[in-house]
Amino acid sequence: MYHCVNNFVYFEKIIHYTFLFVVSFRSMAHGIVKCYVLKIKLSVSLLCALLVMMTNVSSAIQTSNRTGYFTSFPFIHVSLCGYALGIAGITNLLCLAAAPSTSISISISLAFLNILSSLTLLTYVFTIILHPRLFYMEDFQTIPTVAAIAPGTMAWMILSMNLSATTTTHSIIWWISCILWWIGLILHSIVQLRFLQLLFYNYRQCKSSKELHTIIGAYYFPPLVGIAMVAGTGVAFANFYVLVIYFWIGFVWMIVSVPYISYFVWTSDKVSSGPSISLMQAATSFITMTWFKVCNTTTGTNRRRVSDEFASNTSNTTYFSLCSDGVSFGPNWFGPILFGLSTFFFLYTVFLIAKSSERRKNIKLKWFTSANAAATFPQVATATAVISFHRLTKVGSDSQFILIYSWIMYGFAILVTFLCNAILWWNILNSCKLFCSGKHKDHGKVHQVLEKGDT
Repeated sequence: MYHCVNNFVYFEKIIHYTFLFVVSFRSMAHGIVKCYVLKIKLSVSLLCALLVMMTNVSSAIQTSNRTGYFTSFPFIHVSLCGYALGIAGITNLLCLAAAPSTSISISISLAFLNILSSLTLLTYVFTIILHPRLFYMEDFQTIPTVAAIAPGTMAWMILSMNLSATTTTHSIIWWISCILWWIGLILHSIVQLRFLQLLFYNYRQCKSSKELHTIIGAYYFPPLVGIAMVAGTGVAFANFYVLVIYFWIGFVWMIVSVPYISYFVWTSDKVSSGPSISLMQAATSFITMTWFKVCNTTTGTNRRRVSDEFASNTSNTTYFSLCSDGVSFGPNWFGPILFGLSTFFFLYTVFLIAKSSERRKNIKLKWFTSANAAATFPQVATATAVISFHRLTKVGSDSQFILIYSWIMYGFAILVTFLCNAILWWNILNSCKLFCSGKHKDHGKVHQVLEKGDT
């Protein structure tokens, strides 16, 4: 009971100190010293909330008698990777939309989003560290759950990139972020190999088209096409030739998988019948946003973040084209084509939902479960692709239609991502209350039934 009560106390302190910090910074009525004191209190509250929540989760797992996802906290499982990637993606989306603003409100928002994404991802990592056998026996044995881990490794690389942007090159923090980024790359490669292993094994076991439908879904895209995220996040860590290779690997996976999956989701409402249908837009959007993040569309050379400039501007929106590399990332006309594909598959996803009453019913039924994580990061990726096209190409910047379209997508991505995360954390806190009262078992069983089968 003590830990559960403290959990809510610390979350109340986070809200309180965040409010005071923003108010005091805007009015400067309390002075700089007061602001720093509030920042320290806010950081301590976040750390305490994380530690206490992890303690509660650990207790719940240890007292649970069932195998599989955790009865006491049905929302603490692999879907947290999707939530973490959605929030991490919002940081880049916000920077791109706000550029070249370097206001304190943007900096505070970025810090909060990075902390929230890290908190979400570390919660899942913590459960793996506590119970590696449970992770291997459950999350690492089926195609959908292995695919659901991939957004976590992608979020890991984005957060490492964001960490490197807060300091100068070759500082201690930069080296830490570099090591973390390479770990994320290795982990994503492991997840991709495991996914392909399970995929080939299950394909060999299928004896009919009906069985084939059970192992096909839009969840193929994060582990396969998501490897292109290496190019989008590694500009500060890896050789440019490495980035080119990984981008085109992701592009090849997109060309191979998108038509195949598109056919099955069109012909059968049973394939990706829930919120995971949103992943249909993910593949082309991943590739498009990566292209615009790394490639200068006017010269065909790469764009790299200059960390020293970032440190002086307190914003990771400053990018410079380094023509000295002399490496062509691809033809100049390729970016607009990728943008067109991203827009087409966003509309295709909307159409698939509109034409299928079964999908609409399942989305409505599972919206308040952790299955809605699949609706977050694909939408953020699409919005980032649209805004990138508008901000970084002459065709996009001259079009009023693209301007309006980009801001609509921006607002929609923010709304969907924060709504889904609000539902997640509300349910986690609600699970804490039920765990304290001893009513958690039935609660977990209900959500296990609701989330089952969303592939």
